[in-house]
Amino acid sequence: MYSELIYTRCRQGIDILKGGRPILSDGFKVYSCSKDILDGDVADLPLLFNMAQCKQAYSDPNFMDDVYVYAVPDKGRNILVSFHPIPFDKDAKGDYSHRPGNFINQVFVGDFENVYPFELFGSEVVWDAQSRGEAFYYENEPQPLACRPELDGAVGSIVVDDIERFVSDGRREAVKSAVAFFIEQYTLPPESRKYLVIRDESSSYLELWVAAIESAFSPRMASGLPFATRMDKFMNVNRYTINQNGLY
Repeated sequence: MYSELIYTRCRQGIDILKGGRPILSDGFKVYSCSKDILDGDVADLPLLFNMAQCKQAYSDPNFMDDVYVYAVPDKGRNILVSFHPIPFDKDAKGDYSHRPGNFINQVFVGDFENVYPFELFGSEVVWDAQSRGEAFYYENEPQPLACRPELDGAVGSIVVDDIERFVSDGRREAVKSAVAFFIEQYTLPPESRKYLVIRDESSSYLELWVAAIESAFSPRMASGLPFATRMDKFMNVNRYTINQNGLY
């Protein structure tokens, strides 16, 4: 079962840190989420909110690539975020704030043990929040989002043949080294583990790196590997600090 949350610029929304209290002012906020998220048992709510509101780098109209961020927290279920920048359309119609700089973060919270996260990259079935348009989130009052029983079966942008071609094109040893690196890190206590930084020429290549590394493991094992397909200032941003209760 996967719980859902949508964060974007909207007229009305909710405060997930205060039990879903309504927010009636225009601006960026959680538009809606599944009811079980508000119970506090599904997710570490401060961490979920922090991830939901993160804005990734983009440049309208020249660089508008989506970003996928996947977290494996100490408490609560895993979190997968799709960041989607919205191109500014000065001629668009609708009763909403006609300003540039909008984006939508659609979030799923679940175990991800039966599906590789990379299989969801680019899936219009899974990431359907962006298809409703900016006006939708101003003209419609938020309603609780239904949980999805599963996410597998959705057609994403990466298939097995893509991964095979990508690895075979001179990257086999690098992928093997990356897999060995992760196996070694998971023999260490969490506070001693390091992360791997991958640089390449495009977002699609970075997504393929994630896919290639995940594919070396079973879906259950891959569900324990956090990643971000793009992360600016990662030396400062990629930090995860917990209190004595294991919460963010």
